[in-house]
This record gives sequence, C-alpha cells and structure tokens, in this order.
Amino acid sequence: MKMGMLRLTVAITCLCVCGFSQAAESRKLPIEGQVVDYMARPVEGATVVCHKSLYGLSQISKEPLASVQTASDGRFSLEVERDVFSPVYLFAGKPGLALGWGQIYRGSESIIRLGRPKLLKGTVVDETGRPVPGARIRICMKNETMARQAVAPIVPQDWFTTLTDSKGQFLFDNIPAGTTADFGVEADGMASIWTICDFGPGEGEQYAAGRTDVRIVLPPEAFIQGRVIPQESGEPVAGLRILAVPYSRAGSHFCQESVETGPNGQFELTGLALDRYLLRVISDEPSTLSA
Repeated sequence: MKMGMLRLTVAITCLCVCGFSQAAESRKLPIEGQVVDYMARPVEGATVVCHKSLYGLSQISKEPLASVQTASDGRFSLEVERDVFSPVYLFAGKPGLALGWGQIYRGSESIIRLGRPKLLKGTVVDETGRPVPGARIRICMKNETMARQAVAPIVPQDWFTTLTDSKGQFLFDNIPAGTTADFGVEADGMASIWTICDFGPGEGEQYAAGRTDVRIVLPPEAFIQGRVIPQESGEPVAGLRILAVPYSRAGSHFCQESVETGPNGQFELTGLALDRYLLRVISDEPSTLSA
C-alpha cells in the first residue's frame, strides 16, 4: 500500500498555550433535570452523562465531568466543576430509545427527550471496493433542536461509536427521528476520514436517519512527522497537543484527534488523507502554529 509522508519542523513565534487554561475560573455548577420518552413519559434507568467542550463539539472531554442514572420519575441531579469559559453538554441514552442531548443553561432545568429510534446502516470499503472489517465508525449528528451545531462526542463510546463486521458493514440503531448525520471512519493502515462534504451539505447533514445504503471509501494512509521548536529559545517543547486541520476544510472542527509532543518536541500525526494541513496547538482554545 502506498503511503505519503510530510516532514516538517514547526517554529513558534509566540506561544501562550497555558495562559487561557490557568486563568479560567473554576465554579461548581448544579444540574437538575428529567429524561422523558416520545410520549413525555418519565424514563427510569436512563444514563445521563455531562461533558465539557474543549474545542467545538468534535473535541468533547474524553472523561465525563459526571454521570448518573435517572430515578423512577425520570429525574436526575448532579454537580460538576467547570471553568466558566467552556460550554457543558448533557447526553442521555437507554436501549430501545433514541439518544438525546442538550447544552446546559444557567438557572434552567434540563429536559432531555428520548424519541423513537431510527437506523443508519452502511458499508466501509477500500479504494478497490473490498470491505474493511474492524473499522471504527464515529457518528456526527444534527437535527432541528441543535440549530447550526452538530454533535460528535467521542464518548460514551457505545452510543456514538461502532465497528464494522466481517463484511465491512456497520449499524446505528439509536438515531433520533429528523436527524441527519456524517461519519468519522478509522482503520489500521488507512486514512481516517470524515464524510463531511467540502462543497455540499454542512457538518452532520449528509445522511438522513433511516438510510441503509451508506457507502464509505477509505483512501490510503499518509502521515506528518515534525518537531516543535520556539524560535527564541531554540529548545524543543514537550507536552503540547498538536492538531492537523486540512486546508480543504479549514473552517471545520471535524478532524483527526490531536497528539502530544514528546521529550524532544517530536510528534507524529497518522491516519491522514493526502492533503495540505494547518497545524494548531490545542488547549482550551486552539492557537495556530507558523510552519
């Protein structure tokens, strides 16, 4: 399999990665609410998880701020510690019902509705048309309740992520009615892609709930290797989170997960499609590197 490689050294003229995080004020945020089904009946035993947004909805905190089960009346209560600059989102799910979510607004109760579930089914193949088994599929969803935002958290894993079977097929059976979706796909030795169109529907708008004929083609893998070296000191910088954003969709938040620089400032971004990339340092807010 052909592989592409881009090598570069990143020089940073001005880097203030930690200042934003350290200045963020931490507060206790009490959250109360109720989970109901499509007939407004309380849902007992639903799982409710709370996550912080790090950089758009594609960079949700990997570890939940809190998680709780609903009581017999569908109600839940929890308290989280969050900095005042980062949005907080609730996600709720229960087998047999569609997923539900919402953003936390100060001073208001959160009502999360779990509707009738619909399917989204498809197949992942390589450039020759052969099925790709064991590919990791991550779903990005959008519906009328989210205005212009699309939801693509990386956890809870079993709600928003699945694997292709031996025939390269995948299935999501918990999609809310009226929802559209796009997919992020990863497989060993192949480029990791989002199905988001560069010149077409917006993020999370390509496939309507209920479709069973989704077909995703994975191209060969490329990667970027480099080092982060500030111009002033000339000393490599370890422990920075580096994100690669394709120039073809530089305004999108949907891209590969970031990687951390090593002791000598080195980093390697794998699973990339052949493209030109903009590199960013990620803290609570991204900063662009000059390369």
